[in-house]
Amino acid sequence: MQLHIKKTKMHIRIIALIVANILIIGGTILFCYAAPEEEFWMAMGMGALMFLIALMMHCTILTDWRARNIKGPIITINEEGVYDRRYLKRPLAWGKLEWRRRYSKGYPYIIYDFRTSKEEYLLHRGFFSRFMMGGSKLFGFGDLYIEAHFFDCDAEELYQEFLNHKRENTRKTR
Repeated sequence: MQLHIKKTKMHIRIIALIVANILIIGGTILFCYAAPEEEFWMAMGMGALMFLIALMMHCTILTDWRARNIKGPIITINEEGVYDRRYLKRPLAWGKLEWRRRYSKGYPYIIYDFRTSKEEYLLHRGFFSRFMMGGSKLFGFGDLYIEAHFFDCDAEELYQEFLNHKRENTRKTR
């Protein structure tokens, strides 16, 4: 199974995040500038929180932008394993990953975690990608995840594909 990205949905999300990011940064600057002197530390704390939110949005924008520019299928799922070209150097074998299905805000996700060292599979990423992966752990997501609504397949079809390969892998290991 090869998954291609729905570029229209990706463009809408990128634009919405850019606008939200500008509003948050602008609002934070105005809030800190207009705060009375006795509430300076509260304003700085609020500014730091808004900065972290804006940074997470920025990371999402960069990740989406990179995925948008990948030619061909973004994710390939076959008997070898899962190959997510956004993050991985090579396919992650079924025996070396754990996965689960999750719904967040009504959208289906397939979340997968590494059973082995991440570094041998992950592409070298900069600060923003690592920050995003760490941030996703805070919200209960795994190392990597597939947002089914951004790809050209049905979420249930994607889930069944993962189940089929899990069954095949279980049979091979017995």
